[in-house]
Amino acid sequence: MKKKLTIPMPIRYLINFILVVLLLIVGHLAISTGVLNRAQTSIVLQAGIFMILAVSLNVVTGYLGQLPLGHAGFMAVGAYAGAIFWRSNLLSGHASLIVGLIVAGIAAGLVGILIGVPALRLRGDYLAIITLGFGEIIRVFIINLPGITGGTPGLRGIPRYSNFFVVYIGVILTCTVIHMVMKSRHGRAILAIKGNEIAAESCGVSTTYYKVLAFAISASFAGVAGALFAGNQGILTPGSFDFMASINILVIVVLGGMGSMLGSLISAAVLTSLPLILQQFNEYRMIIYSLMLIMIMIFKPSGLMGTYDFSMSRLLEKAYNRLFRHTATEESPPKLTFSIAEKAVVPKQTLGNKPVLSCQQLGIDFGGLTAVDDFNFTVYPNKIAGLIGPNGAGKTTTFNLLTKVYQPSRGTIYLNGQDTKHLNTVKANKLGIARTFQNIRLFKELTVLENVMIGIHNEIDYNLAESILRLPHYWRDEQTAKERSLNLLSLFKMESMANYKAGSLPYGYQRKLEIIRALATNPSVLLLDEPAAGMNPSETEELMAIIQQIKKEFQIAIVLIEHDMQLVMNICEDITVLNYGRIIAQGTPEEVKNDPKVIEAYLGKGEGAHA
Repeated sequence: MKKKLTIPMPIRYLINFILVVLLLIVGHLAISTGVLNRAQTSIVLQAGIFMILAVSLNVVTGYLGQLPLGHAGFMAVGAYAGAIFWRSNLLSGHASLIVGLIVAGIAAGLVGILIGVPALRLRGDYLAIITLGFGEIIRVFIINLPGITGGTPGLRGIPRYSNFFVVYIGVILTCTVIHMVMKSRHGRAILAIKGNEIAAESCGVSTTYYKVLAFAISASFAGVAGALFAGNQGILTPGSFDFMASINILVIVVLGGMGSMLGSLISAAVLTSLPLILQQFNEYRMIIYSLMLIMIMIFKPSGLMGTYDFSMSRLLEKAYNRLFRHTATEESPPKLTFSIAEKAVVPKQTLGNKPVLSCQQLGIDFGGLTAVDDFNFTVYPNKIAGLIGPNGAGKTTTFNLLTKVYQPSRGTIYLNGQDTKHLNTVKANKLGIARTFQNIRLFKELTVLENVMIGIHNEIDYNLAESILRLPHYWRDEQTAKERSLNLLSLFKMESMANYKAGSLPYGYQRKLEIIRALATNPSVLLLDEPAAGMNPSETEELMAIIQQIKKEFQIAIVLIEHDMQLVMNICEDITVLNYGRIIAQGTPEEVKNDPKVIEAYLGKGEGAHA
């Protein structure tokens, strides 16, 4: 059986580049030879501008999972910044065009950062409201600065720089830059935040930084689209950037598919062309338009393309393999190329007999409720400690304190000898603590491999420019991260699932993947929150072997919350028992098992005495 064709990445880029050049040539010929009339050419240019707007908004709505309603505001900032620069005549020709677009992008990006820092602390309806208000504030500013913006009558005399090549090269650059960002550590971080913010932070991903970064990228390209709009119209009026303009851009993204760049391009082309296509049905145009929108929302609620993105090279690859009946089986997984314990995941410090985690009089209050109080706890390297107690005893709350999801009301936490008083979840993870969750928090829309690579996020240090330009540093770090992730998966016999969506895995494998992702962050102490929950006896038996394997291979401390007493008693060397947020017993499994307070906490006073 023949091996299937796999096109190397450089060849993929070359094929896609050739396709883009051919499309540009065809479009230019259609306009220059008169195949498209003036009205149709105007629609084509308008479609290109809305493609940039839709693709840029998709960064925040589709990839980051937020809902802003002020995208037209960023478009307005870029439009007026570019137009004012062009009218100043500081430069001429192509230099003026290029610098004006850069000025527009920078101006809108800076405003995006200014708005994003406070706005992205909010989510859902609140974010929508504050960004909607921002868009209206920008419009009011434009109206009330007639000396600069032309006010309500508009800004006139703008050079008409926007032609087919300029607009569609803008589309290509926008799509290319955003694609390069999303296929890098930065893009994985943004998608991880969409999947689950708390889990992303537990992997060392700074949610604040990447939210603002996504907002700035989105705003910058909206600004470029605004400048192209100004260069196409020759005049700017505040009415072009009202609330409905933002809604129209959002509708394009939603109909195309949030998370699909191709969907945004198709949707922008279709929706801007519909008025021209339906002009012969002028009386019924809005009815037809509305019905089409309703039908799409009913039968394709995820949008025209969902989250699918098109690649000509991948299409050719699949067609070739299908035509010549090549095998479609996965290639053999890579063999281990180095010792995991030596190179992939090791404690950051050699502490000897010093504790890796120590808590003194730790406590937290929620209003008048004391959830955890006077919690004293110490864990040493290469030890497995258990944290048990009845439901509601405060075990997961304690884990949230240790990982800085919650800031304690009192007490201290030392991690690898350092006070974590002023640390957040991301910094605590970098210092050496990792965790799993009681309810599985995987990034379900990402692959198994990508989930593990997010765990290695902070071990990869190429910057944004290097990821966009695909410089050697990018390729080296990505290859290293991929190798380390595959090696980790190999250790737990999951390398054959590397390209599966994490959400498609059976329950037991999802639990295992969450542990692997936590190990990928390079911890010195690993917190496992009810890892056996929902598992059958054979899966629990396998989990016990995995925990013992982790201890042997990685030589890290493990703290385990679990209700399966057989698992706890068999693998834990020390056990701490919580009840109503306070420690009632500490000691070896045998000591804890026979402690009257523990028996009473689990069985009740009368039943405990009888037992």
